Amino acid sequence: FEQYCSASGTTTKTRQTINTLPHTTRLAKENCPALQLPSSPSSFATTKKDIWISFIGDSVTRQVFLRILTESGIPEKEWIRTPNNKKESSSNSKGGGGGGVHPDLILGMIDTTQYQIWFSFTHEFISPITLMGRWGMPITWGDFVEARGMEMEDDDPAYANDRVPDYVFYNPGYCSSDLNAIQFGNAIDGILSRWEHGMMRYVSYNNNATITATATAKVPEMHVMLNMMPAPWMIPDQYAEDRPYRTQLNEYRKNLAIISTVKKYDFVAGVLDLFSIELPFNGHPGGDITAHRDAVHIGDPVVLRIASNLIIDKICNIPYQ
Repeated sequence: FEQYCSASGTTTKTRQTINTLPHTTRLAKENCPALQLPSSPSSFATTKKDIWISFIGDSVTRQVFLRILTESGIPEKEWIRTPNNKKESSSNSKGGGGGGVHPDLILGMIDTTQYQIWFSFTHEFISPITLMGRWGMPITWGDFVEARGMEMEDDDPAYANDRVPDYVFYNPGYCSSDLNAIQFGNAIDGILSRWEHGMMRYVSYNNNATITATATAKVPEMHVMLNMMPAPWMIPDQYAEDRPYRTQLNEYRKNLAIISTVKKYDFVAGVLDLFSIELPFNGHPGGDITAHRDAVHIGDPVVLRIASNLIIDKICNIPYQ
C-alpha cells in the first residue's frame, strides 16, 4: 500500500485493512484503498475505468468466489449464471477427456461513477486422465461466452470477443486426487504453458494493431490460489478409491508442487495461501468440529469469509498500473 500511495503522490502510511470495511459492501465502497482513483495521469485507473477479473477453478473455488460477490455487496439476484446451474453427470464428474458444457459460469459486477469491475468464474479442473484442464482455461471473453453455452445477455459487459481479462485468479483444484505431486505439478505446467501461448496470440495481434483496441495489450497478471487442506476422513464410500491418495500429506506436497511450478512464469504475480488459513479449522477424525461439510468443500462461513477477504484485499491493493 505504501508503494501504491507513493506512486499516486500521497504520503499517508495508514492502511485501512479489509476487515474494517463495511461487511456487505467492501469493494463497492470508495474507501477501499487502491480503488480510490489516484490523481496521477500515469495511473491505470485514470485511463481505464473498466476492469475484468477472471476466476478459474473447481467447485471449492466457486464457494470462495460466491462469497467474494456477497462480501462485495453484489446481491444474488444480480449474478448472471449458467442457465439451471448445469452440472455433468456424477459418472463423469471427475473429468475424463472431451468437452461438454461447463457446470457453472458466473458473472457479477460492481459499478460506481468512477469504475466498473466485472468478476467472472469459470469452472475448471485438472483431468486425471488427460493431465490437462477438463475443458481448457478461457483466454478471451468470446471463450467465456462460448463455454457458457448461451447467447449474450442484455446485462453482459459490452466486450469484444477478443477482449482478455485484466487479472486472473487461478486454482488447480482437487479433482485429480490420484495424481502424485510430480504429476500434479507437470499437469499445471502444461496448462499454464498452453494458456500463455494462447494468450500471446491475442497480445501479439493487439500490439500489431490487427484486432480491436479493447483487448488487453499484455498477458494478464495471474494470482494462483493454493488448495485448502481437505478432510480425508470425510470421504464417502462413493469415492472410497480416493482414500489412499487424498491424504493430508499428499495434499501438502501438491501445494508445494503448485508453488514450484508457477514461479517459472513471469505473468504469475504471486500465490495466495488459502492452505494455511484453513488449517486451524480443519479438525480431525472423530472430532465434532471441522471447517468442512464434506472431504473438500467448506461448510464454515468463517473460513470462507477469511479466504474471500484475503482475495478482496489483494484486489483492493493491486496498483492498476
